[in-house]
Amino acid sequence: MPIQRIQSLSLRQKMLALNVFGGAVTMLATLGLFSLIYFYSAQQRLTDHAIATARLLAQNLTPMVVFGDRQSARRLLTSLDQHPDALMATVYDEKGQIFAAWTQPKAPSQKMVIPAAPAGPEAGFTRLEAGQLEIVVPLLQERERIGAFLLRESLCSIGREIQHFMAIGLVLTLSTIALAALLLHRLQLRALAPVFELSDLAERVASQFDYGLRARARGNDEMGRLARCFNVMLERIEAREKALNAEIGERRAVEQKLDRLAHYDSLTQLPNRHLFQKELQRVVAETVAEKQLAALLFIDLDNFKYANDAAGHDAGDLLLKVVAKRLSAVLRNSDTLCRLGGDEFAAILPQLGGASQAEALAERLIAAVNGPILIRGVDMRVGASIGIAWCPTHAADPGLLLRQADRAMYVAKQAGKNTYRHFDRAMLFDNETLLALPAFTDTENAAAE
Repeated sequence: MPIQRIQSLSLRQKMLALNVFGGAVTMLATLGLFSLIYFYSAQQRLTDHAIATARLLAQNLTPMVVFGDRQSARRLLTSLDQHPDALMATVYDEKGQIFAAWTQPKAPSQKMVIPAAPAGPEAGFTRLEAGQLEIVVPLLQERERIGAFLLRESLCSIGREIQHFMAIGLVLTLSTIALAALLLHRLQLRALAPVFELSDLAERVASQFDYGLRARARGNDEMGRLARCFNVMLERIEAREKALNAEIGERRAVEQKLDRLAHYDSLTQLPNRHLFQKELQRVVAETVAEKQLAALLFIDLDNFKYANDAAGHDAGDLLLKVVAKRLSAVLRNSDTLCRLGGDEFAAILPQLGGASQAEALAERLIAAVNGPILIRGVDMRVGASIGIAWCPTHAADPGLLLRQADRAMYVAKQAGKNTYRHFDRAMLFDNETLLALPAFTDTENAAAE
């Protein structure tokens, strides 16, 4: 868990934690080292002072022991009352008997058995035991030992000094750590500013997909080289993206062109027979499912062949364009006008309210076509014969509905052209109409009946 938490920190937080941790370890180690040095120095200082005190007292106690002046010896030892570290002092005669003794209040007197004197008249010893300093100084009279002086002092003052020293040192250490961490943090932020800028730039590029952004390359150090390499990478990605977008755009344009060629008439830009069949199938299915009424108008131009042969095929193409625009202008936005081929058009009229609505549209279509059409200064006036079949009244099959509208259109032509006719069941048995059209199949006849 701690490792995962550290890994989840940001670079700024990691650097700050590293600064604090490194500074704390360094300063605390330094404080510990100085405290240890201070402890040994204070201990040596206390030892030297205690030895000097013991030797001075031993020198003054020697004549008192020689003359057996115990009272003066005790009075001299009471001078240790002003020495807070002194615990006890004992004067021994040459037989090892206590000659005089002094103790601090609540510090019981202890008899010290002096070991056999070592070689040399000035022999003595100093030892540390249980936080106490014990000093033994021989009493010498003309280089002969006549007794010994024992001084025992406490090292508690050293502990208090060390505590005071460490308290002050700890406060200074913590203050120094905080100040150093803040200073290092600011210096590192300035030094690592290019890293943070590059990181922010990378996030913006990843989120916005804007490969036109660039990093600021400052200096020739590692970060400067990294920023320049990053910019080169962005330039290459941007170039590839532009090339890819251009290629995708070209492909889409080709696909749209192919789709339009597959579904729209290149001359009139109207939906062709292929798209007409899809749209008719959709409208028939929706009309039957929603129990509505729709109509299919089969439109054939009258006298187009004569005008086309007289003025030429180019003029005939221009005529078809004009007719397509006029028919489109009459129909509703929900209607679909298609060119089936040659001079044949079809209009799909969904969601009709009744026969009168389709008849009104048919009359307007005929009137639109009948208007003068000037092609290269020549009036190429044509007419329109329209057959109307109803869904689902006449048929609920797209193919059958188209054939019924086609038969109704031929009936309109036989009626004198430039008019419209509704499909009627009697057309199935009209000899003139049957001779002009391919015969219905048995299935189509049954569906029409």
